[in-house]
Amino acid sequence: PRHHRADSSASNRASKRASRRLIVFIVGGMTRGELREAHALSKTLHREVLIGSTSLENPASFVEKLASLSTTVGRQYERVDLSGL
Repeated sequence: PRHHRADSSASNRASKRASRRLIVFIVGGMTRGELREAHALSKTLHREVLIGSTSLENPASFVEKLASLSTTVGRQYERVDLSGL
């Protein structure tokens, strides 16, 4: 029936839109620069780019996380017993 074809055509269009969608999720926080890059990528690829993250970082919070990571990684290496090497 004609009604069925209309539904099928609408379904095909929705499927094509969904296949043009690029989803990016960043664990640990993203910066505004990464948001800008996602927007630029969307324009370049002619695709919808959806970006998400656990948090949005500003320069100060980004540096704090880097400092914390350095301290955490340093502590992990202090605990490793290398005397058997």
